Amino acid sequence: MKKKIFLLIILLNTITITSQDLPAREIITPSNFIAKMNDNSNNKIEGSIFYNKKWNSIITINVAGGKKYTIPKSNFSLKDGVFVMKTASDSIYKIEIDNISSVIFDQKQFEFIESNFYERLSKGKINIFKQYYLKIEEGRMDAISKAKITKDKYKKAYKYFIKTNYGLTEFKLNKKKVLQYFDESKKSKMKKFIKKNSLKYKKEKDLKKILEYYNTL
Repeated sequence: MKKKIFLLIILLNTITITSQDLPAREIITPSNFIAKMNDNSNNKIEGSIFYNKKWNSIITINVAGGKKYTIPKSNFSLKDGVFVMKTASDSIYKIEIDNISSVIFDQKQFEFIESNFYERLSKGKINIFKQYYLKIEEGRMDAISKAKITKDKYKKAYKYFIKTNYGLTEFKLNKKKVLQYFDESKKSKMKKFIKKNSLKYKKEKDLKKILEYYNTL
């Protein structure tokens, strides 16, 4: 066991070991808890393929059965849709584990649904999720020569989804869409609540307040 812990420190030098954190054997044996990956950024494109520019986030992985793993120097790859960690030698590893119930990252709760990670925005009668992904914003071109005068840029983008009995469906933040999922018996009360608190359907932070209240009714 001492040899395994020593190898773990050399290999990663980043995992926080607590009473329920990563046992060394789960990392250095073929359990596929982590898998080394390359930084797939294109040097010709400005920006980053990762959620955060700096690697100073700590993630907490909650697993079915009550286990909890804490991993510092973590990030989220917008390009690959996976959580990653960086070692002291700047190597990047993809985090892989079975039976994930949730991941806490930058004070946001993520869940693994239909082979992708989604941030949960509401829980109850109406369940809204947010998916982050990478898009490329094309640089400006010279009108005459058609040559690019600014570089393309990586941009963090996102889409919203609602979870129903049929799975996840893309969801637009607007009054019509939100009201569509309210029970008829609760619509009047909800409209009064929204008006009283000057909430906007199109604003994410306001929608979270709207749904938090609705899910208590």
